[in-house]
Amino acid sequence: MEKVQSEEKNKRISPFKEGYQDRKMAKWQGFILSDHSDLIHQEKEQQIKPIAKEKQSLSVISDYLHRSFAYGHQLTVQLDFIVDGFYEPDIIGVVTGFDNQLIYIQSNEESVVIDLSLIRHVKILPSSRWFTPD
Repeated sequence: MEKVQSEEKNKRISPFKEGYQDRKMAKWQGFILSDHSDLIHQEKEQQIKPIAKEKQSLSVISDYLHRSFAYGHQLTVQLDFIVDGFYEPDIIGVVTGFDNQLIYIQSNEESVVIDLSLIRHVKILPSSRWFTPD
């Protein structure tokens, strides 16, 4: 009798053999706090409404674009058109080429082609060091 009880204690029960079906991400949806989802919603609203930056001259814009192309500096570009009362979000990337009035910018997600006359403001982003000097 003792031998039977010890075998039962050592028997493993697998939920998958017993008919359990994992609901995957459905079970995690209830854990997201309402404060957290409100914060995410506020951040999205702020990203959608960028502020207007100073309109730069064509020579300043061309200088920044040339620096990005020649030295591989990352830059932000604000376009000079408004959608639903707000400017479009800035394009962040590196200039990879140009052709007449078209500028080619490679961002993390995609390659963007911009007409030079649509650019309102350009700013070169500061580069961070990936190493520590001795």
